[in-house]
Amino acid sequence: MKLRLFHRNKPALAPGIQAPAVRDTLSRVSVACIELTPEGELTDINMQAFKALRLGGGDFPHPLRISDLFSVCHDKKDLLPAIFKGLERHKTYGDLPPWSYIQLSGRDNLKFYIEGRFVGHYDRHRKLRRIVFLFRDIEEEVCRRFILDMAMAQTKIFPWFFDLDNGRMVIDARWFDHVGIPRGDCSMSPGIFFDMLHPDDRETLSAAFAKQLSGILTPEAYAYRVRRCDGTWEWFEGQSVYLGQAHDGSPYRVVGICQSIQPHKEIEGHLREARDKARENDRLKSAFLANMSHEIRTPLNAIVGFAKLIGEVETEEEKQQFIDIIDVNSELLLQLINDILDISKIEAGTLEFRFRPMNLNDLCRSELEVHKPRVKPGVELVFEERVANVEIVCDQNRLAQVISNLLNNAGKFTEEGEIRFGFDLKDGCVEFFVQDTGMGIPPEKARNIFDRFVKLNDFVSGTGLGLAISKMIVEKLDGTIGVDSEPGKGTRFHFSIPVVHRDGSKNDEQLCAAPGRDDGKSWVLLVAEDSDTNFRLIEAVLSRRFSLVRAHTGAEAVDMFGTVQPDAVLMDIRMPVMDGLEATRRIRSVSADVPIIAMSAYSSGSEIESARNAGCNEFLVKPLSQYSLHRALNAALVEFKGKGKS
Repeated sequence: MKLRLFHRNKPALAPGIQAPAVRDTLSRVSVACIELTPEGELTDINMQAFKALRLGGGDFPHPLRISDLFSVCHDKKDLLPAIFKGLERHKTYGDLPPWSYIQLSGRDNLKFYIEGRFVGHYDRHRKLRRIVFLFRDIEEEVCRRFILDMAMAQTKIFPWFFDLDNGRMVIDARWFDHVGIPRGDCSMSPGIFFDMLHPDDRETLSAAFAKQLSGILTPEAYAYRVRRCDGTWEWFEGQSVYLGQAHDGSPYRVVGICQSIQPHKEIEGHLREARDKARENDRLKSAFLANMSHEIRTPLNAIVGFAKLIGEVETEEEKQQFIDIIDVNSELLLQLINDILDISKIEAGTLEFRFRPMNLNDLCRSELEVHKPRVKPGVELVFEERVANVEIVCDQNRLAQVISNLLNNAGKFTEEGEIRFGFDLKDGCVEFFVQDTGMGIPPEKARNIFDRFVKLNDFVSGTGLGLAISKMIVEKLDGTIGVDSEPGKGTRFHFSIPVVHRDGSKNDEQLCAAPGRDDGKSWVLLVAEDSDTNFRLIEAVLSRRFSLVRAHTGAEAVDMFGTVQPDAVLMDIRMPVMDGLEATRRIRSVSADVPIIAMSAYSSGSEIESARNAGCNEFLVKPLSQYSLHRALNAALVEFKGKGKS
């Protein structure tokens, strides 16, 4: 037989069973509709059902049973037998459970999800005469709902509505899981919800909600914070509208969504911090340039001015005064430049730290000898050797830089009395101290004493950077630094750094702060320097303590090393014929222990690393100063003598 659609003015599959009015209604409804006999034979089908079941033209068996076309299933189980049996027992409605689907017969087992109901029609004797199957294809709705649920889960969007009849907010169950509170029936009173809001946000959001309930449309989005179960606050953004209005203007229903915007707020906070930091950096840069302009011009003005006047002086005494002024301001200018370079390297993360075994007692004795000539008359510099022969693993140069900065600072403000320094061992740390009997620091200045360009007395020479650099170095060594002071009585600077100890292998008799040879002779120093001016400076500084031998090229230094057998080598990196790095490598091939101190006007990290790799013990940046030369040679020769090489 040919299956014919039920339509007005067209016969049904089994004419006469339905009244014309009913048949006309079934042809117009938007849901799919199929009429069946109690035995499951099709009698009528409307256009919506015809399309949903993908029925085409062609012949169909007669009688045509529902099982010939499809089965209605749930969880892979055919529901039709149970439904028909229930209708036979006068169960008027046969509602399908959620996630029911139609499985088409003989067409690749195609299936689609539906919502539907089987309705029984009975005669006056309560005998089942026909069954109407009403259903709706919800496959597309399921897909859309699934995609929407995925999207909301990924974006943390939670729908909600306000139940006006019961006065409760009904919220997506995922919201309760997200904030970490029990779901319950997925509803709560407005009072409980607003109690969860941050006090600063509560008034604004409750006012907007009240306006919505009164019938005033407020489509704006509001940001607010909700207290989670762990006590933390999370940012959300909410928006709501009302659907329809009653005769008194009140809404039928208020619906809305809320979305977690915590990640956006965190990013916004980071961006705000970055903006503020950029502004602060810009301010600091301007202040830094202004300070640098002043600090550089001050010693430079003295150097240039007195250099021009020195040729016009009439007495040797006045000439010596001018020379002393130029010398002091040259040292100040050089220190300022070195401090600026150190700060730049620390902030850029390029300041190198070279950790190696070192002896703290040797270091402090060396600093004592260097700083003794610098303290003012009537002031005694004392090294308190509380613990003997302490060996640790640390960066000796950086540690010496901090101690030197603190001793310099104490020397500037101590007119009489003493300056004492030393260290103690406590809880796996070395605690250093520098204590003076100077003028002390007022409490209001002590708080900022480690800031850049902070000077206790603007009329005392100095850059105002030494303490700031000391603090930065100590913190890079995972330590802490502080100050205790009482005006008029003195100041005590102290810093503590964690250290790695090693067993000492030296006797006190082997150590010497200002080392000398065992035979009483002067140390022999081979100086490889091609510049006559630079060599004259080195000669003027070191000739009283060392016997100097000069090489003009790297090749000459290598040849002279075997003949002279020096106790130490000062090696210029940039020289003709053979550079200092190659000369160092060749000397190291015949002597692994002799101290070799590199000198260069280039202070880049790669230059220093190349010198280290070639075998240099230390690296000095030109222009050279008396202090840097003496300190480097003292430290190198103390270690050299400790190995029993003198």
